[in-house]
Amino acid sequence: MLVLVYVHLLTVPHLSAAQVSDPSDYIFPLPSKVITEQGTTDCRRPAKEKLDPAREDLGDEGYILRCREDSCEITARTERGLFYGRQTLEQLRNAGTIRCCTIEDVPKMKLRGVMLDLARLKEKHEYYYHIIDLLARWKINTVFLHLTDHNGCALEFKSYPQLATKYAFTQDEMKKLVQYAAERGVELIPEIESWGHARWITNVPELADLAESREKTGSLCTSNPRTWEVLRKIYQEVAQLFPSKYLHAGCDESSFGLCEQCKAKVEKEGPDSLVGEHLRKVCELVKSVGKTPMIWGDVLLSRRGSADQVPKDAVICHWDYKASLSAEPVQFLKNKGFEVVGCPAIVWGSREILPMSDTWDNVANFTQIALDNNCLGMETTVWIPQRYIADTLYPALAHACEMSWSGNARSRQDFIAAFARQFFGLDPTPQITQALLDVHDLSIKGYAKIADIADYARQVFQKGEGDSPPMPEVAEKAKRIAETLRSSRPGVRRNQTEYDSLVLAADIRAYVENRAEAVCKMVSLLRKARADSERGNKDAAADALTEAAQLLEGLVPTDRSLTGLLTDAWNRWRYPDNPKKTEGGDNLTAGFARSGEFLQKTIERLKSAAQSLKEGLTVNIEDILR
Repeated sequence: MLVLVYVHLLTVPHLSAAQVSDPSDYIFPLPSKVITEQGTTDCRRPAKEKLDPAREDLGDEGYILRCREDSCEITARTERGLFYGRQTLEQLRNAGTIRCCTIEDVPKMKLRGVMLDLARLKEKHEYYYHIIDLLARWKINTVFLHLTDHNGCALEFKSYPQLATKYAFTQDEMKKLVQYAAERGVELIPEIESWGHARWITNVPELADLAESREKTGSLCTSNPRTWEVLRKIYQEVAQLFPSKYLHAGCDESSFGLCEQCKAKVEKEGPDSLVGEHLRKVCELVKSVGKTPMIWGDVLLSRRGSADQVPKDAVICHWDYKASLSAEPVQFLKNKGFEVVGCPAIVWGSREILPMSDTWDNVANFTQIALDNNCLGMETTVWIPQRYIADTLYPALAHACEMSWSGNARSRQDFIAAFARQFFGLDPTPQITQALLDVHDLSIKGYAKIADIADYARQVFQKGEGDSPPMPEVAEKAKRIAETLRSSRPGVRRNQTEYDSLVLAADIRAYVENRAEAVCKMVSLLRKARADSERGNKDAAADALTEAAQLLEGLVPTDRSLTGLLTDAWNRWRYPDNPKKTEGGDNLTAGFARSGEFLQKTIERLKSAAQSLKEGLTVNIEDILR
């Protein structure tokens, strides 16, 4: 069936071979096959589209795109295939003049998913529309919504309205998002934590009795009948909201066998029996509301005797975030008869600022395991949004999208060059390409050095070291990366804000290391001041404190500038009045808010103490950092 016809023809000027782009240099995910041909085109003519039900080789999502000098044509077996062909054609249109080509493209994985963490930080509603648009263009067909966790519940439930935390989606708002995603070929799968990560339930006073114990409130008690009553009502509402065939029931990182009833069961039958029974009941409950259950695999894998109790129609989402990982758990689950989804991560744990380079290896290695073991697909997870700058995600996220569609089809350098051309409209030099990769080396695992510099200063003063030493060599590397990226900023034609976020990430890491070095020098001056004061040399002690104050004052302009840029980045996609923006927790923007307070307060204390010493008064140096 032909659904579009040509409206007009454009004249393509003669270009030298050096001016003509290879299509593969601009496309991600990389297609299965790109055959270049004689002639050039800019692909700007309206494309013919043809549905051919006989093309079973294209499956449900494959397509053929032919770009000639005077025509473009997309052939697919399904509307979904045509949709993905359009995404590739749009990328080629962004490239300008390219070689004529035929692209034959079929995805390597059936399920190509990304998980977003709404529970720990609910971002603005418009963010989720924005990210779905991007993921659809990058041929992702599934987005998992991690709606519940210790930190809160990002969805309204009519049966338990008290569960929803601030900024949560109402059910009507979620229905609109579900429809928006479906129109772009993206299926939304809800995840409702149903064992561990349960304080979204147990922190509510009238549901506190569902906890495994008063001391361990992070897990639901499987022996409590009311646990199952509450979960049933929640599942029923979720099932009505989401048309997906799947409902992800969580069940990771749980504590169990602590209440008297659970303890007795473990003592009588063993922990594997309790684990198996809970997972079986969860899966049966999901099926009772008409959905296919998905669960995390870690508790099952830690108690492998439980696997035989879990229904074989459950899909196991196996997560492992190490750069180097084993295929054995996937093989065990497959041998037990389960469908498996491989779950790498681009942000997890204590990583701050932006995705860390080791997560790129995790995604690539997990891809190979998933393909080698015929997994259902991949769910790339993105955890704990408050720890990273929102707009730094895209290179790592696009890489994960390419992996699930194409597999490990090209080098990382070739991928990031194509990403730069397509996403930033930038023709990158090898130096820029490398900088776009190297900036991910600047993510940081340490907490206090970046999240609470006051605590870091106290650690250094009391113990002689903080949670990680200053790394001046990393600061220099970060400065070089920032300078390299800045040098190409005039050539960035698209997504300038996202490009600037990567520059900001490099600037932040350089400053974090310089700040840590300055704090360590300040602590040395405090120790000197204390020793001088104890020897009665108060003038020398005062001079040391004055020098320490001047050292910190040198940090203030950069600290204020970066705090302002971080605040702007936060406000783009996150609620300006969210308390996580400025206080508490191990998050990036709040860490910088506390940094400014620490600098101001400490400078004032240093100056006051120096003045007191000059006046011959006694000063307790330790009080300066309290």
